[in-house]
Order: sequence, then structure tokens, then C-alpha cells
Amino acid sequence: MPVFAQSRAEQFFDLYAAALTGGDLDTLARCYSYPSIVVTDDDSLVIDTPKQVVSAFAGARATDAATAATATISALESPSVSLAWVTVQWSYSTPDGAPVSADAYRYLLRDAAGEVRICSVTPVPAHWSH
Repeated sequence: MPVFAQSRAEQFFDLYAAALTGGDLDTLARCYSYPSIVVTDDDSLVIDTPKQVVSAFAGARATDAATAATATISALESPSVSLAWVTVQWSYSTPDGAPVSADAYRYLLRDAAGEVRICSVTPVPAHWSH
């Protein structure tokens, strides 16, 4: 069975990281499928519109121009050519390269009509690779 290409996921998260670093909220909003879901220990949030993504990231630390975001894929499982579970380790640093923080998320990505979009996201322990 064909699988979701690692290179497609890497290209997608490079774009996503550049949007986070640059505070490009419109590009971040285009990275999501609608509806999408964010699942945490305490809640499940359905994201129905790009405006909700823009609002969610508007105050986030990662959109601060003084912080660079870097994505490292630690795991990719592909149940089909169009879907992939991707675990991403995020690191954030100042312009001089000093680390600020790190976290990790597991994303369900869909590649439809040549465009990769996030369908769901959940935080995972740092350095989780399942």
C-alpha cells in the first residue's frame, strides 16, 4: 500500500514553522482542515473556521517575532497514501539561537488535492515517538 511521504510532512511542517516564527496567522489558518479537533487532557475543541485558528495563535508565544520555531518529525505512521499520524518535536529559540522552550504534538495530517492539512492535534510528552 502506498504511504504518506515523509518528505510531504517535512515540507508541511517547514511551512508551518515559518508561519509560526513569522507570526503569519493567515498561513497557519490555511494549514488546518475544517472542522479540525484539538484534544487535550482537559478538553476537546472543534475548530470550525480559520478565524478560530487566528484567534488561538494571536497571543501565542510562538508567534512572537523574537522566537524561532523548529519542527523535527520524530515519528510518522501512514495508514494510507492520504493520511499520516505525525509526532513533531517543537523547539523554540531566540534570534541568537538560545533555547527558549520545547514541546511535542501528534498531528493527523491529510494530503488531499495536493495540499496537506491538519485534521487533529494533541499534545504529547516531549520526545514521544509513537
